[in-house]
Amino acid sequence: MMTTFPETQKTQSTVLDFDREDIRFYNVDADRVRIEITVHNLGYVHSPPTRIHLRSAPLGAFLAWQPLTSLIVPPLNPGHRVRLQTDAPRRPATPVGDFLHIPPSMLFAAAGGCDPTRVQTSPQALLGPLGHVTEHRSTATAQRAPGRLAVDLLECLGRRNPHWAGNVNVFIGEHSVERHLAQALRVYPGCRNLALFFVGNGSDAYSFKLQGSPLAQYASLVQVANGSLVAHGVSSGDRILAHQWLETASRMLIMVVIDLPREHKNGALDIHVLQRSSGRSAIVEFSLDADAAGPGCYAI
Repeated sequence: MMTTFPETQKTQSTVLDFDREDIRFYNVDADRVRIEITVHNLGYVHSPPTRIHLRSAPLGAFLAWQPLTSLIVPPLNPGHRVRLQTDAPRRPATPVGDFLHIPPSMLFAAAGGCDPTRVQTSPQALLGPLGHVTEHRSTATAQRAPGRLAVDLLECLGRRNPHWAGNVNVFIGEHSVERHLAQALRVYPGCRNLALFFVGNGSDAYSFKLQGSPLAQYASLVQVANGSLVAHGVSSGDRILAHQWLETASRMLIMVVIDLPREHKNGALDIHVLQRSSGRSAIVEFSLDADAAGPGCYAI
C-alpha cells in the first residue's frame, strides 16, 4: 500500500506519491552512487513543478540526517509518473580497526558529521480512488551540486563493497519516505555471517522483528554494549527477542548474526524497527548473495 502526500499550494485532487520501493540507489562506479526516485501523480489535475529534498545517513533506522541535494519534479498530468535521477559522491571512509575488536564509540566517531537536527514529521496518508497510471519517464538533474553520502559502516571496518550501504530520505515539504538498504552483500554459506547497523539518535526505546525467507529463520540480533568490543556480540547469548523493547539514551549499534547453512546461497533479510515514542516503523534491508562481488559480511 502506497503512502500519498498532499502537495502544498494545490487542491487535494492533485496527489504526488512515492513509496519506499520507488527509491533506488546503486553504485555506477567505485565512488559514485546513482539515486532514482519514481514520483506518481495519483490525483485528477495537472501538478506544477515541485521541489523535493534528499538527505543521507549511515545504514540504520531513526538516525540524524545530513543534507544531500534537491531535485525538481516536472509538471505531471494525472495518472503519469516520472523517474528522477541524480548522482552523489560516496564519502570515503578510513578503516578504524578490525571488525571484531573495536568499541562502538569508534564507529560512532567514524560515522560523524550528520546534521543533528532531523524533521520528525510522519507522513499523512490521503485515501481515495486511484486512476489508471500510465508511465512517463524523464531525468531531472540536481538543482545544486550534491553533498557527499554518509559513510558506509562496513567500509569503516575495511570491507568496502561494490554498492554503498546506507539511508536515503526523500522529502516533499515536511513529508518524507526513507529507504535503508545494504544490497548485493556477499554472504558465506556454512559460516556465521556478521553485519552492523545503527539505531536511534537520542533517548527512546526500540523493538525489532525479522522477516525474509529463508534468512530470517537463521538470523538474530545483538545489541553491542557501548563499553564492550564488537567481538562481545559474537559469543553473547543475549539475543534481542522479537518485540522486546530496548531503551537507549543515544545511538545503538546492532549486530546482525546469520548462521547460514551450506545449502542456502542468497536471500533478503528485512529488519523492522519500531520506535516507541512515535509509533513509527522503519525497515533496514539486507540483500545477500554468496556469489556477490566484494568482501560482504564478516564471516567466522
